[in-house]
Amino acid sequence: MAGLMLFSNNAATTLATSINSSVTSLTVATGTGVLFPNPTGGQYFYMTLANVAGTVEIVKVTARSTDTFTIVRGQDGSSASSWVSGDKVEQRVVAVDLNNFGQLDSTNTWALAQTFTSGMIGNVTGNVSGSSASITGVNAIATGGTAASTAATARTNLGVAIGSDVLAYVVPGTSGNLLTSNGSAWTSAAPPATGGMTLLGTLSTPSGTSASLTGLTLTGYKQLLCVMNGVQLSSYSATKNISFGTAQLTSITTSPIYGQFWVDLTTGYTAVIASATANLSAATGYSTATTTLTITSGTVTFTGGSLLVYGVK
Repeated sequence: MAGLMLFSNNAATTLATSINSSVTSLTVATGTGVLFPNPTGGQYFYMTLANVAGTVEIVKVTARSTDTFTIVRGQDGSSASSWVSGDKVEQRVVAVDLNNFGQLDSTNTWALAQTFTSGMIGNVTGNVSGSSASITGVNAIATGGTAASTAATARTNLGVAIGSDVLAYVVPGTSGNLLTSNGSAWTSAAPPATGGMTLLGTLSTPSGTSASLTGLTLTGYKQLLCVMNGVQLSSYSATKNISFGTAQLTSITTSPIYGQFWVDLTTGYTAVIASATANLSAATGYSTATTTLTITSGTVTFTGGSLLVYGVK
């Protein structure tokens, strides 16, 4: 394994021949090289040279051939020195070894991907920099299962347990949808119609002879509440009228007009005009299939106001 530090227990011997401070190999007593690791493919270990005078040099061993070691001199703050036959050669625990281990209370940077092969219990927290870590052999989850999905899918979709051991994902769907069970599976569905009133749109009447509200979707609505908010005409009298579909507001004697009328999407619509300045004849023809509502002013023009249309469930 590239870059792996190697260790041996109680590896100690002596120099077979003297070396100066610049050579990059050394030979130990015959037959004692086997006590030390044998690095290959980028592996290495640290070895200490010492003498009776107290001089110490740490070297990095990158290869061993029987009793001969290939070394990098003056490691871990030590200096390359000259050594004589019989000086100590030992594999000791040195600071550079320990500093290469991950620290519990520090941020660790891993040069290679890490693989954990035993089961894990508990939480893994904090940041990991460098290459990512792989975890294999994780304990099975008794009430869950396995998730065959990308991280991007997990972030955007809701994970739900299907059956006893498969984790599936429900796509969000349309904005405002709810997570709904059909008895056997979970789906994203629009909330059920449960009543309430929604403004579907406004027909502005500041000018012209007509105004329309198009693109309506009336499925799920039972009635429409139409509020006349200060609708004005360029002139008005008992002979003037405003048409809404096939119905007409007649006998308009004053302006602006404030009032409201209801459209029954099954039978047509009837009116209650608050100002009592006009009468609205009933009409049929509007239903949940209707997509456009239009208000017209006949032979005169609108000069102000609007018609607000609310859907009622």
